[in-house]
Amino acid sequence: MEKDADGFERLYESHLKARRGVIWKDSVAWFSLHGADQVLKLANELKNGTYEPKPPVSFTIYKPKKRDILAVAYRDRVYQRSINDNILYPVITRSFIKENTACQIGKGTDFAINLFRKQLRRFYINHGRNGWILQIDVQKYYPSMRHDVVKEMFRKYLTPETYEIVAGILDNQYVGEVGYNPGSQMVQIAGISLLNGIDHFIKQKLHVKDYIRVMDDMILLHEDKAYLEHCRDEIRRELELIGLHPHPKKTGIFPISKGVTFLGFDWILTDTGKVLMIPKGQKIKEIRHSTNALLKLYGKGLRTEKCCDDSFESKLSFIRKGNTRQIELRLRRWYTERKKFYADQRQQLLQTAQPVSEGEGRDG
Repeated sequence: MEKDADGFERLYESHLKARRGVIWKDSVAWFSLHGADQVLKLANELKNGTYEPKPPVSFTIYKPKKRDILAVAYRDRVYQRSINDNILYPVITRSFIKENTACQIGKGTDFAINLFRKQLRRFYINHGRNGWILQIDVQKYYPSMRHDVVKEMFRKYLTPETYEIVAGILDNQYVGEVGYNPGSQMVQIAGISLLNGIDHFIKQKLHVKDYIRVMDDMILLHEDKAYLEHCRDEIRRELELIGLHPHPKKTGIFPISKGVTFLGFDWILTDTGKVLMIPKGQKIKEIRHSTNALLKLYGKGLRTEKCCDDSFESKLSFIRKGNTRQIELRLRRWYTERKKFYADQRQQLLQTAQPVSEGEGRDG
């Protein structure tokens, strides 16, 4: 393996990154407590060829939608993070177009929102609202990924030595010939990379200027509906070559005047060229549901007020990206009322708790 990925310094940097946000987990906390020793042990095992990955654990989550997840042991995650950050990411992303916006340094949700807003405004300047939107969502993207296609994609970018290690990790974690579960960062790299060829096909062969992709969700803008129908058919053929298919219910061509749902918002281009972003009703329901569940724990004395406030503000920071002034005010009023309700419960719980007498609990 290249020294850039399996040396002590690179592995320790990866450990510091991998533990962010999850240091409360027992396995991560223990590894962090003995961080230098554990990283040195991992580096030595990689150097002398005695490294053995632990079997991953599969489980299912149900929010925001049902998904099968693969959990990799923390020490293996550190190693894979080092491979991703030091080898895969810098080599593979070099060929990405700007419009591929997910899971990259300097990109993400804010970048995608700003880029799509810019595209809509530019389209309005050139064509007004007389245009069309082609939206393509790949059906069961990760579960439909063919292992041979993904590994061949990695082979194009990597040295033979590195490719064999990457392919070995994927084969060890995922059985069968089709399908990957989110949870491994290596699979996330595959997710943002697998459609790179289609990105270039859309920009260079179909010559679509206003195009954006977030993972497997693609949007094309054009003034000619017939041309977008041609693009849809061509993209479908390109997807089928790598074993993927557009989602029949989430793929379609719509008048730009009717707007589009993208990144959790309903996007509306007004008659005056203003771009509005309204959070979807389902997103508001999810915020209320998860916040109320956390406040229940607060009412039972299992969470602090600051924990609840920080969580709520974090959720508001997402919807605040859109035109949400009135929605935010309603959510804040709702939150204040719910927090007061559970604060009263918490106070009653404290008042009814019986103090332990001096002799209580002693033998005899």
